[in-house]
Amino acid sequence: MIFEFGFSIGGNEQRDAFHSKIKNQNLRNYNSNFIELKFKKINLKTSIFSAIYCVNNIFYIKETIDFNANFSRLFVFKNGSVISQFIPFDVVNSFHFINNKYTMVTNNLIYESENGLNYTLKYQGNNLSFENIKIYTVNNELYCVMDEKILYKIVMHKIDFEFIKINIDQLYGSKITSLNYMNGYFYISTLNGLFYKRIENI
Repeated sequence: MIFEFGFSIGGNEQRDAFHSKIKNQNLRNYNSNFIELKFKKINLKTSIFSAIYCVNNIFYIKETIDFNANFSRLFVFKNGSVISQFIPFDVVNSFHFINNKYTMVTNNLIYESENGLNYTLKYQGNNLSFENIKIYTVNNELYCVMDEKILYKIVMHKIDFEFIKINIDQLYGSKITSLNYMNGYFYISTLNGLFYKRIENI
């Protein structure tokens, strides 16, 4: 089963109609629905934050210590305060919550944690690297996008993992902007539209 085309505003007629509809709406009618947001600053000893990850009610705030060495520290933030901090052994790529476990993906390794605080090495990639790769959690599994156009499923074995390439020729080389899952379907959004497929057929 191939990926099916879901929706696009790429065509001239569809795009013009969509823009005309938005333009003609009286946005003043929506002003009453906006609520003033009062932000509170997280007071840490540093302000050099290069990334923030949110996973299952835990925030990981990445502080870059040495840009030349790509060396960083992670603050673990929950319920309004920092509850822990640690320095990873490798460059952190992303955090996920899979099968009721916190998962930290670095450039070369995958770590797991029961509580999101103490991570242990779980999988090694046999010279595979996640550097410059965007990683997504889709239906409790990891997928990654390489060069914004190539899709892989990350299959984890007992102690290692491998990349399985997914056939997405139907996307015609479109730039992938996100991966998502809903109601049994795997969704790929691109700059040219939305594509979907039954998750069991991936």
